[in-house]
Amino acid sequence: MPFAGEADVPAEVFNSGSYDDCQIADFQVKRMFNDEFGDSVHFDCDDLDSGNITVVLRVIDANGNWNEQGKC
Repeated sequence: MPFAGEADVPAEVFNSGSYDDCQIADFQVKRMFNDEFGDSVHFDCDDLDSGNITVVLRVIDANGNWNEQGKC
């Protein structure tokens, strides 16, 4: 299969050491100005001309509490 210039990057890839005493249940991610969180974020060749792309990582604990952090 030829290289298509696209990738879906899982939310966990953006995690840099999150922890929670109640245990982490899920990771979700979105582009900074996109309203919908999901399991991954999509990148393609058009993103190369965009400069830095900021994504927001949401970490959800076993009780449904969450926190978010923006990443470039």
